[in-house]
Amino acid sequence: MKSLVLIDCDGVIFPFATEYTGERVWPDLEPRPVNPAGDEQVIAPQVIKKLSTLMRTSVPFLWLTAWYRQTEHFPATLGFPKFDYVNHPGQATKSWWKLDYVQSIPEDTEILWIDDDAKDDVETTAWLETVAERVTCVSPNIYHGISPEELALIDAWVTARAV
Repeated sequence: MKSLVLIDCDGVIFPFATEYTGERVWPDLEPRPVNPAGDEQVIAPQVIKKLSTLMRTSVPFLWLTAWYRQTEHFPATLGFPKFDYVNHPGQATKSWWKLDYVQSIPEDTEILWIDDDAKDDVETTAWLETVAERVTCVSPNIYHGISPEELALIDAWVTARAV
């Protein structure tokens, strides 16, 4: 079986930490420029470092995010390897465009889908229950981004499938 990791940006690798006043899961959040214009996002360095390592394994990653072409700056700004992104289909669909894309992936592919919005979409959560044997979904709290526990799950999932 093939493997694929789909990953979002906002609320996942870029937590909305500046809008959060509660306890932090990563104590050393820092702003980091994410494009040549110097626009900054808050990141947890441990998350970026671990993801960067996992993105260099044999398991393919694909950006599934509204950031689209902006992800092309991440190799220079975050140290991630370059990989493709999914374009929004451009037309209205009956459901969430990201769900439409994930559902279009052949059934011979195991998927790790990392998206903060997945847990909030009723149709998505219902569908995920029916495909739990091949689709693992990590849906971080938007204010924390990927938590230490979620990062450990991502690490274990990718490592178990890497050649």
